[in-house]
Amino acid sequence: MDADAASAAAFQELAAIQLTRALASEGVIAMVLKGAPTALRLYTTLTLRQTSVDLDLLVASRYLDRASGLVERLGWEPSHEPLFSNGLPDYHHTHLSQGLAPTVEVHWRVQWYDERSHTESLLANAVTIDGLKVPAALDILGIALLGYARDGFHRLRIAADIAAWWETFGQLHGRDVEAMLSSGPLARPLTIAAQAAAHVVGTPQPQLRAVDRLAKLAEGVALADEPCSARVFHAQRALIDVAVCPAHLRGARFKSMWFRHPAILRSHHPQFPEAGIPVLRGVSAARTLGLAAPLAVRGVRSRHRSLA
Repeated sequence: MDADAASAAAFQELAAIQLTRALASEGVIAMVLKGAPTALRLYTTLTLRQTSVDLDLLVASRYLDRASGLVERLGWEPSHEPLFSNGLPDYHHTHLSQGLAPTVEVHWRVQWYDERSHTESLLANAVTIDGLKVPAALDILGIALLGYARDGFHRLRIAADIAAWWETFGQLHGRDVEAMLSSGPLARPLTIAAQAAAHVVGTPQPQLRAVDRLAKLAEGVALADEPCSARVFHAQRALIDVAVCPAHLRGARFKSMWFRHPAILRSHHPQFPEAGIPVLRGVSAARTLGLAAPLAVRGVRSRHRSLA
């Protein structure tokens, strides 16, 4: 472990212990989603993976405001994430640090497709290691697959985590993966993410294949992934989001990612008059479409080449 990785891990661990204990004293159970504890379980050393600069905590949605307020009282900056009609941010509050402590993200979910049951399952399945609640082994894979889809199958870091999971836990829990992929509101994004990872890093193909055109497009985009700008990254995320989204949520996700939700646009453009928000949404959709179209074409070609 080099000095930088050791230092980052130490600050993360101290912050995690401080915050989870303080939350527990107020009746809030918090789980450390990823970071150094997960990296050590997957790789046994921090030198094989870039150490995250954030501390990601997961709490039940009903405790999000209480947890976020406690993080502020302990010295972190207030969150400025836009809130939606349910009074919650998209999926976490972000609290920046003024010192050496890590940025803290307090999540109420880790994906966009399920508002309660997945988080409750993660918290119920959590195991305690070195005094911290962390995801169960199978849930580490699920979180990685959902994160891979949420990030538009961009970059290899999460794909490498998925490969490391199979190397570390595959013999013990490989048979449980099929059950995780086969049912529930997250079966589609989990299955397509598993397919994409199989193409990119050679992990086992899921037995339950989603064979529709959008699933095939998502696989192709993963295969064709390459470095890109922030705007192209958003377009790729928007494209994958529609491709992997459960069918009944596709319309809502399309509006949110392609047209951008008004709450997000207001936070990004506070100087813009309220009457102009619909115009901004139209511009956002046009820009995303213009950037996503060549990504889709490249993805289709890439998949055809992989099957040739």
